[in-house]
Amino acid sequence: MRAQTYCLLLAALALSACTAETGPAGPEPTPSPSVRLSSSTSPTTLPANGFVAYAEGGGYEFVPWADRVTYYVHGERYASMTAFEAERRGNWLGCLPDATSYEGRGCPVSPLRTIRLADAPVVEDEAPSVIGCNKARPPADVVYDYALWVRPAAADRDCFSDFAVTVYVDADGRISAVDLALSGP
Repeated sequence: MRAQTYCLLLAALALSACTAETGPAGPEPTPSPSVRLSSSTSPTTLPANGFVAYAEGGGYEFVPWADRVTYYVHGERYASMTAFEAERRGNWLGCLPDATSYEGRGCPVSPLRTIRLADAPVVEDEAPSVIGCNKARPPADVVYDYALWVRPAAADRDCFSDFAVTVYVDADGRISAVDLALSGP
């Protein structure tokens, strides 16, 4: 049921973005209370909202993948994949080189699982300087037009449960990279 709600929400957001010049697209559906998507209906938030819906179990058809998508774990490149490969959930399992755990979690870690397990993830448009008790460390080699951050609700940002899934979007509005940063004890 939750996946259907996300699909309907994303379809309505996409339709409202496409029909903005001709009039409103009608009433917006109410998102599931467990996930607060960005309050903006701006087309710039659609890639991150689509990624959140995908992480929550929705289909990949609302995720605008770039031809190549790079997956980072706390700023370190883990994998580069095609759009087709990005659609496969198992390709989002990773860890830092030679690591068996990352910030107190056993490897592999996944941005999809991190978002899915969060109580009420939110999409933000400002880069965090810290993630829990860790300094944010964005990738040095990522190429993008703008970025959005999927974070836990502000009340859930402590040293162990905080995270940031950065969704990097290219000039064509497609996701070109995703960086998972967790905080740990």
